[in-house]
Amino acid sequence: MSEHLIRLRGAWDWHPRAGGPGRVTLPTRWPADVRSPFRLSRRFHRPPIDPDRETLALRMESVAGLGVVRLNGRELARPAGGVSDLTLTLEGSLPGTNLLELEVDPAAWGEAGLGDSPWGRIALVVVST
Repeated sequence: MSEHLIRLRGAWDWHPRAGGPGRVTLPTRWPADVRSPFRLSRRFHRPPIDPDRETLALRMESVAGLGVVRLNGRELARPAGGVSDLTLTLEGSLPGTNLLELEVDPAAWGEAGLGDSPWGRIALVVVST
């Protein structure tokens, strides 16, 4: 099996509880004063895949504190505490434009040993079978 990664780096909207949304590029080093839970969202287009020979997955690495993963308003996962890497197979076909939303709780960053490491390497993975 071969893999092709489509990295979801730029154009993330950061929705903190206090203040208006901002833009971030992942992976990032969060400021030390980020302590309240927040939401990240990003739109992306459906990658062209051959459903007879390829599958699509969402790979998330270095995502300590990830509480909920939603795609197009549908909950995909609620990772257990301490999970910082996660791969989800995306079943079925996606619409042309998609919205990925991540709920993050910074309180878990210390527990996961995040330290000074950048947070959030996220990619769509096209897997050829």
